[in-house]
Amino acid sequence: MEIVIEKKCEQHFNLLKKYFDVYFDLEKFLKKDKYMSFCLRSDNELCGISLVHSIITPKGKNIFKVIYTVIDKEHRGNGYNNLLLNNIYDYAQNNNVKYILANIRESNVSSVKSFFKNGYRISNVLTEPYKNKEKKIRVVKFINQKETNTISPSNKSLIYRLNRFSKVYKMCNIRVTNFVGNFFYNFHIF
Repeated sequence: MEIVIEKKCEQHFNLLKKYFDVYFDLEKFLKKDKYMSFCLRSDNELCGISLVHSIITPKGKNIFKVIYTVIDKEHRGNGYNNLLLNNIYDYAQNNNVKYILANIRESNVSSVKSFFKNGYRISNVLTEPYKNKEKKIRVVKFINQKETNTISPSNKSLIYRLNRFSKVYKMCNIRVTNFVGNFFYNFHIF
């Protein structure tokens, strides 16, 4: 398996469309020039893809947002999503990206676990739910930033509520142990 960054094409669109209720059509997909396709290939077969949007913030910071990531069903369970996420991180490191964001459906437990295992943390930035009213979980990974292990007393009640009420944490067997600034840093994944 190898990962290559490719120009978006119909093959990429078809793999995404196979697993997602993609709201744009092929023509719009191909026109979005700020999207990069990180493709997982075996020989010439497309086995997985991560679609990443490069964004410049109003403060001039370069960030990546993982829009979609999918591994074809017959290739799942082999750690290929981790391979894609690590490759995105390495590319971001070499291109002065400050952090990587992603929104994950609350029901997509395997994706949530995969992002957590790759060092992503939940952001407390609230996002609108998906069109079908399902909750989004926003995760973030900072590039070249050391994690801090402090916790403010004012955030203890927030951590308690998250651990007690969050459906996704219960599904993933996760317990939040540290909240710093706007991001959750320490988790116990059981």
